[in-house]
Amino acid sequence: MLETAGSIGSEMISGSDSQSSSSNCSSMRSSNADHAAEEHRCLAILHGHEGNVISLALAGDMLYSGSDRGDIQAWKNNPQFRKAKRFGSGEGSVKSLVVVDDKVISAHQDCKIRVWRKSKGESNRLHQLVISIPSMKAFLINFLTPNNNYVQVWRQREKALWTDHHDVISVLAVGTDVLYSGSWDKSIKVWRLSDFKCLESLTSHIDAVNALAVDQKRGLLYSGSADATIKVWQRHYSNLPAAHTLITTLKEAKKSPVNALALSPDAEILYSGASNKTITVWKRLELRGGHKHVVPAGLLRGHRLAVLCLSTIADLLISGSADKTIRIWRRGATDGLHSCVSLLQGHKGPVKTLCTSADTTRMGFMVYSGSMDCDVRVWWIPPDQEGEAENLTSDVSQESPPPSVRWSNNNNHHLSNMMSLPSL
Repeated sequence: MLETAGSIGSEMISGSDSQSSSSNCSSMRSSNADHAAEEHRCLAILHGHEGNVISLALAGDMLYSGSDRGDIQAWKNNPQFRKAKRFGSGEGSVKSLVVVDDKVISAHQDCKIRVWRKSKGESNRLHQLVISIPSMKAFLINFLTPNNNYVQVWRQREKALWTDHHDVISVLAVGTDVLYSGSWDKSIKVWRLSDFKCLESLTSHIDAVNALAVDQKRGLLYSGSADATIKVWQRHYSNLPAAHTLITTLKEAKKSPVNALALSPDAEILYSGASNKTITVWKRLELRGGHKHVVPAGLLRGHRLAVLCLSTIADLLISGSADKTIRIWRRGATDGLHSCVSLLQGHKGPVKTLCTSADTTRMGFMVYSGSMDCDVRVWWIPPDQEGEAENLTSDVSQESPPPSVRWSNNNNHHLSNMMSLPSL
């Protein structure tokens, strides 16, 4: 089933419309080429959570999904998605997940970060809790020290330790030897990965921090907030384990809250998804004196409700929205213009989280989406094809429905149809 560029609803917005005087390029282009032979498709629907799926992480042969009921489910990332284990039930909504080495790190609504380690061998408990952050040891050390360890708590009269988050922890990101956590308390904490000691608290936002993105090569941290700004932080490797300074503030057009951030693989382009249904394309430019600045290069329009999550791979941007759809955008290699090449439909609720598999040019790659319909969907994206037109992919457009993987309390899985990648 196909729709033209106009019927899907993509629009072109020039850089000047996004308050940029430094960019002469627009950020989208239409594709009028013939339909390519291979289409994007939904390969499987993973049922397992009683609540909404709001976080995903992929690490090797394991896929992790977290829900607003507090549980984390592990899936074997293979064609059958079997031998899954569940852990962490009842610990508050799992707002964000990241994987570092053999550890799964989860951010929760109860203002805690939890670290889980994968058990060796076939254990009944695949992942065991290692530490909750902030730890009791850190609390006791700071409690017994002078009052400069305390800060005024947002929206409350009492004071609390500066190392603690005082509201929902909404997002996690991994930097070089450090973990970043963003919270609705308007702060970003910097944690040392070796011992999970809090090193810094970054407090320039005036509303909830919703998104983080890390450019490890340049030592940059981007933070997006409900205050409609993106802060750019520079990390300095000095005598301190970590030290960050605010170097610039990017402002979203129409003052719309920032819900998601993603960097292109070369980190030259930053994408921000906002509540006003648009995605802003930000580009790093070298100005006089060799200084680098991030400027808006345009807007991507097409979603009908707020953009909630973003992910990138190769020259593609994947966006999920409260309109229950996923859009795939391709960036031109020569002109840098973006075109929407596919619209993926099938979720029955807002698409809250996305992750992608490793890029393989010959076989294409996988996109995993978590939704507030309690399901995880697995999509196959074909290899790059020149002249590919926009595709509308949905359950009803396929010859046979995608296989359904169900989770039962006794840890047995049911797969209605065997799943396999298309032969290339």
